[in-house]
Amino acid sequence: MVRFSQLGSKSIVHIKSIASDGVHSGARACSSIEQQVMFSALARKPEAASEFFGALSGSVPLQEFFSSANVFRIIGPSGMGRVLFGKLTAARRPTSVIRQ
Repeated sequence: MVRFSQLGSKSIVHIKSIASDGVHSGARACSSIEQQVMFSALARKPEAASEFFGALSGSVPLQEFFSSANVFRIIGPSGMGRVLFGKLTAARRPTSVIRQ
């Protein structure tokens, strides 16, 4: 079972699998803005989440799922804006310089 959720501004992917030796579960926070936007959109769109897992399992070609048109269909204009804004603000953040 896989579930997507939000924790503040982070998207979380919860994975629970049932193996012969018991139940294994875990959760992982998404680190990049692209991952946050995509998993947030997948949490709201079950049909897109199904396609995503189809791509992971090989029943949907990866190139087809991750095509620009399909990604835009999933995340929408507001998601694309969040990605672009996140990239712009990350590029403007000053980097720390270690002086010796």
